[in-house]
Amino acid sequence: YQLKSALIWRQMGDEHADRMFQVALAMALATHETFLSDEPSMETRMDRLHAYSYFLEALLAATEHEEVRTALRWGIDRTGTLLREIGPVFERSDVNAQLLRVRLMAHHMGVVQLDEAAAAEEAAHAASFQAVSNDPRVDGGFWFGRKGSEILPFSNPVSTAFCVQALTLWDDHQRGRWNFQLAELI
Repeated sequence: YQLKSALIWRQMGDEHADRMFQVALAMALATHETFLSDEPSMETRMDRLHAYSYFLEALLAATEHEEVRTALRWGIDRTGTLLREIGPVFERSDVNAQLLRVRLMAHHMGVVQLDEAAAAEEAAHAASFQAVSNDPRVDGGFWFGRKGSEILPFSNPVSTAFCVQALTLWDDHQRGRWNFQLAELI
């Protein structure tokens, strides 16, 4: 997740920004595979998928490097596999949304071929977390997650923003009207 934070250096226009980002990128690439495998707890590993998804999002800003494209392909596949393995025990709405966004952006950037079935599944899972409630503070928002078959009874702006953006991008992709720019990523 630190790599996505490092993107701000570039936006600030600092003369050393690109070098700082490249150092952060090299460090992240060197450790990204073990970041997911070093955690034995399924619930904590699901939480790590959220942080790892920030890493995947940041990779989209450096796809001119073959090593980045390779890590992006591997990371999308690994995140999808772990999401499906852990999901029946603990599933986060934002992980579905983040993975769907990365899949779509990487596809439309010409970096990773889109797995339509996986993307459709992630869209359906993200959509399943949308709240329908008489409480106007919750209605239309997205629940954080579920444990087993039980929805966790709290909604938050991050889950909602990620899910809304992911489902909008999925709709745009399906309708053939993709015009998303990486700078628009939440």
